[in-house]
Amino acid sequence: MDPLYTSISCRPAYQLRWSLALFPEQLIPPTVQWIDHFNQAADGDGIRILEGGVSKNGALMLLLSTLRQNLH
Repeated sequence: MDPLYTSISCRPAYQLRWSLALFPEQLIPPTVQWIDHFNQAADGDGIRILEGGVSKNGALMLLLSTLRQNLH
């Protein structure tokens, strides 16, 4: 008997979003100066920065999304 649900026949009904906090030892340029370059570089991996900013303590806070990759 073949399975009804496979990675080919199913698609998730959500977008995977995750956050990342970086604590640099040096100042990082404002997100708007490098976000497009990052998104171009990471596009092949299905990763995009949706939002970014710096917190009061200097941490770089990022909201990212990951696209579903073909599993076959």
